[in-house]
Amino acid sequence: MIDLLDEYVIEISESQKNTILRAALQAPTGDNAQCWDVSFEETILKIEHDKQRANHILNDNCLASLLSLGTVVESINIAALELGFSTIVQYSLDDKNLALWATIIFKNTNNASEEDLNEALYKRETNRNNYKRKRIPSELLDKLKSFAKDLNIKISEKYPLSRDMFWYLHLCEHYIWYNREVFMDTTYWIRFSQKQRLELRDGFGLKNIKLKSFEGLLVKLFRKSEFCAKLAWVFILRFKIWIDSFLVLRNTGSFLIFSAKASEDIDVVNTGRTMFRAWTSLNKIGYGVQPLTVASLLPFNLAKSGKLRDCPQNFHDEFTKSRGYFKQCFSLEDNDKVIWMLRTGPAKPLSCLLYTSPSPRD
Repeated sequence: MIDLLDEYVIEISESQKNTILRAALQAPTGDNAQCWDVSFEETILKIEHDKQRANHILNDNCLASLLSLGTVVESINIAALELGFSTIVQYSLDDKNLALWATIIFKNTNNASEEDLNEALYKRETNRNNYKRKRIPSELLDKLKSFAKDLNIKISEKYPLSRDMFWYLHLCEHYIWYNREVFMDTTYWIRFSQKQRLELRDGFGLKNIKLKSFEGLLVKLFRKSEFCAKLAWVFILRFKIWIDSFLVLRNTGSFLIFSAKASEDIDVVNTGRTMFRAWTSLNKIGYGVQPLTVASLLPFNLAKSGKLRDCPQNFHDEFTKSRGYFKQCFSLEDNDKVIWMLRTGPAKPLSCLLYTSPSPRD
């Protein structure tokens, strides 16, 4: 538990607590599984990991959970600053089998927010559509790099990509559909209607993955029948994904990668914080954001642990070689370790459902 300081906030109103809890709910988690239970114990905020909801083939070694812990913490920081509070965070990551992963106390602050991102918290979304080919404004990119530097994270921007990097990302778009276990884990969280999303308060809609209603019906069919999924893959699905991903990757304003010199848990958490700051800042100015998690986090996991669960050999080989692609394309130093990646550019908002309750499962 945090040693409380003399300056800690003695009292937080119920309204302020609800605002902070609501902000935590806006943070992205893997497949929007909402794998965090965030609650107040008087004026202390506890962030507890729901291991069952976070159980996913793409969350080996809890790396995706560590990233999303960073997004939750940064979302809380943004909301707290708007309320006149600063935060002190203590992480409890030595044993990730325990539920409690972080504790936050709040202090009164006279420092005004340099950039009001509070409203952007509730407009943040994943957008896999085509973007305009316009780079990130240099002033905003400099601000994001400065924020990242304070957390020992490096942001690198690029467009266009090198040929090898482009085709690597192209291949990664196939991974979720090609790997049956990944497909089943990921599509479990699709909410096929707004009614489902209102009732369950988790998951993601078809718009977030650029699917139409009739394509959602095909996803349901492929979940029930592996044979149908394999048949569709051979005759049409792989070609559709190939064309769609080609157009999406071409119609991008910028690609950002987030790297660190070390690969400790705190570096992954700070990458999540930095990514979330970039995500909300970009959404605020009308830029769409799509995380490219497979292409970035899986190679990081492979380098860190030496293996990937149930990974086909051709993908395993590409994930191994991706280190060279990143280094050459983004001019990285030898000890830069890529952890997360996104694509961005001016885009029309999806206007997806936004949550308004402090709890996703109340």
